Amino acid sequence: KTWRLTCNPAGGTHPDPQAACQALEANGAAALPPVPKDKACTQIYGGPETATISGTWNGQTIMSIFARNDGCQISRWKLMAGLLPRGGN
Repeated sequence: KTWRLTCNPAGGTHPDPQAACQALEANGAAALPPVPKDKACTQIYGGPETATISGTWNGQTIMSIFARNDGCQISRWKLMAGLLPRGGN
């Protein structure tokens, strides 16, 4: 699925644009950057879901890829609850 999102005011085709904008505001700085390559992550599988966020956020072009294939990725996904679809088994 592909959704469009605008914030201030919240709108677009996202099913809950207000929650999506709140997730970006609260956690975007922590969740949008990729996990550092040298970070140790638990080897837990959270499901096959993947998501890509692209566009402009806080005046910067972003391209962020999300997955649920280890503990670090699952944590990033949870931070974006409201923006990303609910995932997991």
